[in-house]
Amino acid sequence: RATHRVFHDERSAGFYCVGYARGKGRAAGCVVTSGTAVANLLPAVVEASQQGLPMLLLCADRPPELRDCGSNQTIQQPGIFGGYVRWAKDVPCPTDAIPAGALLSDADYAV
Repeated sequence: RATHRVFHDERSAGFYCVGYARGKGRAAGCVVTSGTAVANLLPAVVEASQQGLPMLLLCADRPPELRDCGSNQTIQQPGIFGGYVRWAKDVPCPTDAIPAGALLSDADYAV
């Protein structure tokens, strides 16, 4: 059974996940929008990495055609967490050509 919490600040959400992992011994999922919302998770990601705590981050991003063109609220997200994550993947936009099983396989691998 899954539960959820809503945070109005991504940094707080990230540190909640660190505390959850420390207290429960398992990862909490953190879902954020794109741009600087993702960047606000970096302090918590570093903290979790240094302590060996699990986190599962699901971060939205702009589609490829809106990257590197000055689009509003767009930053270079792939690789933003550097060596502080165990695994990361820039998932393509959903299409009928990409089966849902591929995404489920990625999610399974991540945890």
